[in-house]
Amino acid sequence: MLQSLIKVAIIVLSFKIVWMEMLSKCIGHRNVCTPTFKKESPKLTQYEFLEKNDLQCCKNILVSDHNIHFIQKGLFSKFVELVNLSLHNLPLEGEAIKNSLGKRLNLTHLRLENVGLNNTLLESLLPSLPKTLKLLSLMNNSLTYFSTNFISNTTVKTLDLSQNQNITMMLDKEALSLTHLDLSHSNCEWKTSQESKPVCKIPSLLELNFAGNRLNLSTFDNRNDENCFWYLISLDLSLCDLTEPITNESFSFFPNLTSLNLDGISNIEQFPSFQNTERLTKLSLNDVKYFVNPTLKNMNIFKNLHKLRRLEMQYWELSLWGETELTVLFSPMIKTLEHLDLKSTGISTIPLVIKEMDELTKLILTSNNISSWSSISENTNKNLKALFMEWNLIETVDPHSIPKRVFDLSLEGNPFLCTCELMPYKNWVKERKLTKIIKDWASKYRCSKPHQWAGKTLDKFRPKITDCQEFNAYVITAIVLCFLMVIIVIATNIYSRRRKQNILKKFQYTHDSSEKRKLLSSS
Repeated sequence: MLQSLIKVAIIVLSFKIVWMEMLSKCIGHRNVCTPTFKKESPKLTQYEFLEKNDLQCCKNILVSDHNIHFIQKGLFSKFVELVNLSLHNLPLEGEAIKNSLGKRLNLTHLRLENVGLNNTLLESLLPSLPKTLKLLSLMNNSLTYFSTNFISNTTVKTLDLSQNQNITMMLDKEALSLTHLDLSHSNCEWKTSQESKPVCKIPSLLELNFAGNRLNLSTFDNRNDENCFWYLISLDLSLCDLTEPITNESFSFFPNLTSLNLDGISNIEQFPSFQNTERLTKLSLNDVKYFVNPTLKNMNIFKNLHKLRRLEMQYWELSLWGETELTVLFSPMIKTLEHLDLKSTGISTIPLVIKEMDELTKLILTSNNISSWSSISENTNKNLKALFMEWNLIETVDPHSIPKRVFDLSLEGNPFLCTCELMPYKNWVKERKLTKIIKDWASKYRCSKPHQWAGKTLDKFRPKITDCQEFNAYVITAIVLCFLMVIIVIATNIYSRRRKQNILKKFQYTHDSSEKRKLLSSS
């Protein structure tokens, strides 16, 4: 009995020593292992990894953009610590990739992107998928069919099938682990198995990217037993071709939704009220094909979005909206908004309502008609860190109009007036050591006026200190007073000197007269 215990202790100790040696050996090893090819038509074997890597330490492998003609069978099973394998842009190598996976893999992340996979190769690959897999990306292949049955017995949480042309997503078996699904730009069609009692096959789904597909919105926006989207927290429908228009009642069956992307949507009959999506914190409405006039109804389109933290409205036409209308539009989110994007909206000044947004950290006002502003200053927007105002009509900048915490200020493409009035801005940037802005002065910032500086970069605008010497009223008054005092002193000296001369002359005259009288009397 004692001998058995001793043997077990020796085995455990030996294993611990080996493990500690391997651990110490891998400390400082490269995070991502990549092969080194020496020929124009390379082959991929374990020897291509030995030059820069230790096979026992590679946890992450990336092979990308190579015309590989041979892959060693069972290659990746030789990397005992491998958890993340990414193969990108290796077309026509699907069969070879299948053979290279081998067995005994403990992968958690597998990316096979643009590697020539088709339906047949994928189905033959499925038995080789490790049970530990959490992420499976098959984007940009030649797949036309994918079934939830393929991953029903796995722990896959994230599945990416984007950019596969004309793919059919078959919901025929429950995939309980799936939480993130990307079907964007795949011309996807949903199909469900015919069952007597319909049931949701992906009940754990939290995030769905369906961008760039043709869509009947009622497929998602309904409440029935097989609707898997009731619990969604993130939905991306950007650039979707909607077969039925968005109305005031749209998105009524997404009570848990916190992020919604509708960029580029064109089929809008009425703007949605978002009455049942009050949890939204992120809303992207860039370039929606819907002209929003400043009517009372449109001013209240965001009235239910009191928790919104991020709002994107690029290419909206807001030039017709006055300060009052904009205040009503944004007032529901004044206390929560952190990110606001109003790029190319036609505004000519920063809306007054923005100074009330104390939580705002990033403000994008690129490509508008702003020439100056007084609505925000160094005493407003205490949390604002990034202010982007590229390609406006700004000629000069008063540092006092920039909120104090801003460190990322982008003003490239503006027609700067390179005079002494611009120097406070340049000095402000230098004092705060904003090196990125200073670097951009040499290429992205140019003077437009006066003519002697037109076209030159802002880094070359360096007027002499004497040319831009600042004088205030007190200095000017002091100089004038000093000048007057000098004149008074000089005048006083001249007057005193002349008075003395007159006295001397009078005395001399009196003395001479008395002497003459004495001479006459003596004679």
